[in-house]
Amino acid sequence: MTKEANNKVSIRLMSGGHSFSEADVASLRDVAHPEVEVITHKTTLVPEEHLAMATPAEHLQSVGLAPTAEEVAVCSAPEHGIVAIMAIARSAAEALSALPHKVNYTSPLLRHTEDIEVTVTLHDGVLYVTIAQPELRMAEAIAVANDSDILYYIESINSVYNIYGMRARVKGESKRLYRLLHRLFKDLVCE
Repeated sequence: MTKEANNKVSIRLMSGGHSFSEADVASLRDVAHPEVEVITHKTTLVPEEHLAMATPAEHLQSVGLAPTAEEVAVCSAPEHGIVAIMAIARSAAEALSALPHKVNYTSPLLRHTEDIEVTVTLHDGVLYVTIAQPELRMAEAIAVANDSDILYYIESINSVYNIYGMRARVKGESKRLYRLLHRLFKDLVCE
């Protein structure tokens, strides 16, 4: 877990195990609306009206991302009618639930803007790709091991959505992504 500006914390899946800092959780004790960005490939987006049809864990299971016995499913607040459901370590969820204020979970899949059609974000071996024109058309969280994986998944997405001609932005490990993708996209912005 890393503390970010504006009283935000990021939980990251690292080296096959969940990692978070109790000091970072404690630093949120006095924050009125703490926000936790969950970095994991075990993420899916669900229309807000479908959320009540199954438990968050069942939604993850339905797309092949079932939480393990050491994980629980958490939900973001709805954004534009969409909810992100993510698996996090049970110990992290318990520590965050002990805070005096309700934690707002979020995902990089919810971070797209209308002026950019494609957003590619890389954090700790998780590649997030969203396509919005202006409504969200596609969002995917993918575990990647190396640059070849990144290029394979981007090419696969391009074969379906023809994204290379779209305006795109790279975030997270943006220098690495820019180096890999700048020749593929017509218009690529590095954030």
